[in-house]
Amino acid sequence: MPQYVKISVSELANLIRCENKLSALECGGVDNWSWYSDSMWEYARIAAENMVGMSVDEVYELMFEPNSEEVLKRYPIVD
Repeated sequence: MPQYVKISVSELANLIRCENKLSALECGGVDNWSWYSDSMWEYARIAAENMVGMSVDEVYELMFEPNSEEVLKRYPIVD
């Protein structure tokens, strides 16, 4: 049985826009560019500076790895 989480309409709309933008960029081959992975690691490094007690590796996993359990804790499960 699937689980559902509560999310605001504005956040859902933003997530859909982001998914569409990423899909368009990947369709154009951006994921094959030499700096693609470097950019993700740099983004995680900058974010880690604001997350006390988390390493860059932990932040990267939280932000970019599929099915990260930690990020899902932000959303309450609903019936």
